[in-house]
Amino acid sequence: TMLAGGWVARDGAAPLEWLSTAPDGHEKDLAIRASFATWGSLEREAALAFMANHADAGGLAAWLKPALPVYAVLLSEGSPAEAVEWAQRIEREREREVTLIKIARRWRESDPTAAEAWLQTSPLSEAAREKVRNPESAGGARKASQG
Repeated sequence: TMLAGGWVARDGAAPLEWLSTAPDGHEKDLAIRASFATWGSLEREAALAFMANHADAGGLAAWLKPALPVYAVLLSEGSPAEAVEWAQRIEREREREVTLIKIARRWRESDPTAAEAWLQTSPLSEAAREKVRNPESAGGARKASQG
C-alpha cells in the first residue's frame, strides 16, 4: 500500500476515486481501507465529508464498503450514535462486533452514561460487552497468553 502513503497525504480523495475503477477483489478492498484509514488519520474532517458525500439512505457506494469499519470508528469521536448506525451495516459479523466494541469504548470515555445505556440494549454478546467495560482485562488476558 505505497498508495496509502504519499498520494493520500497529498490528495486523500484522488486515490480513493482512482481505486473505485480498479477491478474488484481482495487487494482493491485492502487498498481502499488502508487509503481511507491513512487519510482519516491525517485529515479526519475531509475524510468524513468524503464518505458523507458518497452515502445515501442505503449506505455507502459498494466500492467504499471496505472502508466502513474505519469510517464508523472515525465517526465515533464526535458522533457515537451515528457511528453505531454505520457499524451495524458491516456485513461480516466478527468485523461488525470488533468495530462496535471500539466505538463503545470511545463512547464510554466521552459519555459513560449514554454509552452504558446503549450497551445494555446493544446487539453485542455479554462477552463483547465485557470487553467494552473492562478493556484492560480483555487485552491483558490476550497479551499474557501470547507471551
